[in-house]
Amino acid sequence: MTFVDHAPKTGAPPSAPGPLGRLGDWTASHFRTALAGWVIVVAVLGVFAPQVTTALSGAGWQSNGSESVAVRELAQQHFGGTGSTAIQVVVHADRPVTDPAVQTVLAKATKLLTADDRISEVVQPRAGATISRDGATNGSPARRAHHATAPSTVGSAQPTN
Repeated sequence: MTFVDHAPKTGAPPSAPGPLGRLGDWTASHFRTALAGWVIVVAVLGVFAPQVTTALSGAGWQSNGSESVAVRELAQQHFGGTGSTAIQVVVHADRPVTDPAVQTVLAKATKLLTADDRISEVVQPRAGATISRDGATNGSPARRAHHATAPSTVGSAQPTN
């Protein structure tokens, strides 16, 4: 079998790697140190991550007069304060929202949310507003309390048959 080398032969020695090449070489030969450095960076950023939302949103980090700010203000005004900071709780079932089993799940979800002091109000299912056209899905917003940080997953409500 014959191999053909199509690379031009210039006779010049290969050039030294650039800054990224040297960084790659160093990282490859100091894997544990590089990994430890990245773990430290991720841990430090992870400590500050929960504070980013409130630090940026409350510090005037918005474009006043922009379309997004106007829409957010309209949502606050027309949706009972459940605009950009609302939590959307969606319950989908294979039967109508009016079914007693689905009502039990909705009641449990509402109870879980209202028990959390970070939630100030849960909007109850309303035809034409939170219930889908097919009647099998309800998307009720829950208003966060003004002092609240973003809640994590509150819980799981499953129908019992």
